[in-house]
Amino acid sequence: MDILYNKTFECLGLKRENLKYCVGLEAIGLNGINARLWGYVTLDVTFKDGVGKRTVEVLFLVIPSASSYNCVFGRPTLAALDAVASTKHLKVKYHNKEG
Repeated sequence: MDILYNKTFECLGLKRENLKYCVGLEAIGLNGINARLWGYVTLDVTFKDGVGKRTVEVLFLVIPSASSYNCVFGRPTLAALDAVASTKHLKVKYHNKEG
């Protein structure tokens, strides 16, 4: 699943009324703290480089937690982009119409 943190959710101008609720779901962070999910939202996300762009529909779980990230993309989104992520280089590479 893809994760969107509450600060980013609010910065996008979205309201809690935009969410669909997940009953009884909790996330356990790497620090061991449980966070009750706000819910989930589907957003169109556009990835672009100097040559082209691709837009995919992404289902985000919205988590009320502090993070240095805005969001975290999971395997379904990377697979939809035919992308490869490099944590060492902090980049994602994917094919576009020009190859």
